[in-house]
Amino acid sequence: MSPLPAPPPWAGPLPEATPPPGLTVYQLPTGTYETRAAFAVRGGSFRDKRHFAATAILVAHPKGDLLIDAGFGAGVAAHVAMLPRFMRAPYRTMETVSGQLDAAGYDRSRLLGVLVTHSHWDHVSGLDELQVPIWINAGEREYAAEDVDGKVFRSVSEDTRSTSTGSTARPTSASRPVTTCTATGRWSSPSPGVTPPVPWWCS
Repeated sequence: MSPLPAPPPWAGPLPEATPPPGLTVYQLPTGTYETRAAFAVRGGSFRDKRHFAATAILVAHPKGDLLIDAGFGAGVAAHVAMLPRFMRAPYRTMETVSGQLDAAGYDRSRLLGVLVTHSHWDHVSGLDELQVPIWINAGEREYAAEDVDGKVFRSVSEDTRSTSTGSTARPTSASRPVTTCTATGRWSSPSPGVTPPVPWWCS
């Protein structure tokens, strides 16, 4: 299969942005893997193998920090084993997000939560070491609850599912959606009449 042609360089203006003083973005690579294009992109060939990086992004914001995805976690070997055999990819690990934060002396009290772009294993494996709220859109949450692709996500989030009253029962309805976010509070469901806090990235 021929490689896709390289797109032309972007020549248009960048969108205007007014980031607050002190806003910083960090890349936290956690490993790489090789998989068939058919599993990664629509129209991809089963014979075409592609290399991908499992990377998290830490957004350090004056109002509190946010992780976008979590990359590979300490239990990635077990997570790969949860996948259907034909989808298991050879992978190489680096330090987990949790390990990188600790090595840098990061203050965990600043981390408000993890915004999950989608529930595939390479984006959520690292949630196993991050005991903070998970934020995910309602449609993806529903997909992850039932589809085989959500098995790893279910395994790394179910240990801390709770309602705001402390019950360990799985919530029966999604929390209040805010723009494209759903306030899940690590799969936490608010009590009737209780409005969950809205983080800066969903306001």
